[in-house]
This record gives sequence, C-alpha cells and structure tokens, in this order.
Amino acid sequence: MKTIFKAVAIGSLLLGMSTVKAQSGTLIFKEGNGGSQNTVAQITDAPGQWYNLKAKTPAYIGSNDETRSVILQNVRAGAILSVYDAPAGDASDDYCVITVKQFIPYKVIPSYETSFEDSEVKVQFFRKNGLDGKVSFIRVN
Repeated sequence: MKTIFKAVAIGSLLLGMSTVKAQSGTLIFKEGNGGSQNTVAQITDAPGQWYNLKAKTPAYIGSNDETRSVILQNVRAGAILSVYDAPAGDASDDYCVITVKQFIPYKVIPSYETSFEDSEVKVQFFRKNGLDGKVSFIRVN
C-alpha cells in the first residue's frame, strides 16, 4: 500500500513539474506606422476576442480610427488577427488578416495596407482605399 502511495505522489510531482502554464501573447496597436508613436490599445492573443472601437464594445480598449500598425509579442502559432475599417467587423470595407504561422517572440507589422508573407506571418490586405488610421473593429481567433 505504501508503494502505491509513493508512486502516486511521485507521479503527481512529475506531472506538476511537466505541466507548463500557457502564457498569452500580447498585441500592441500603435498610432504610427512601423510600430511607432503612442499605444492605441493592448490586448492578449487569446482566441474569441472582438472589439468594436467605435461603439466601445464589448469593452473600451482604445480609440477608434487611430491604429496604423501592430507589434506582436510572444504570440502563439495559429493566431489570426483581423482589423477592419467597418465597425461591424465585416468585409464591406478595407480589412487586413494577419495569420501567425509560428510562435513569434517579437515582430512589428508596419502597416495594415501591405500584403506579405514570410516564415512567421501571412499578412493579407483587402481593398485599396486605406485602412491605416481607420481601424474600427479588431478580432482575434
């Protein structure tokens, strides 16, 4: 009986040591291009979030029509960040989808208006009349 308790105790100890608590990454929305100027908003990369900056729902995180770039810090692979000109968060106006392909310790997305792809991200800009400084909706999946 003592052997069983010892085995359970050792197993629990090892399980506790091997369990790594997931840490959220950070998305820092900046007022200027290239990750410059003031921080407009800062949120985690947790999936299922959305923010209508114009209506300030579901919670106020930052100013409407201000952000022109985003800094990704410790962002998980598979994260999808979408920013929209339309306050409803739909494709009726300009929008940009940033897909994270691998864990990113630090990366600046210098503009929402330039599509590109590298080993870390795929950035897709849709439409052509301007999104930088006009973001009204943010979604994280």
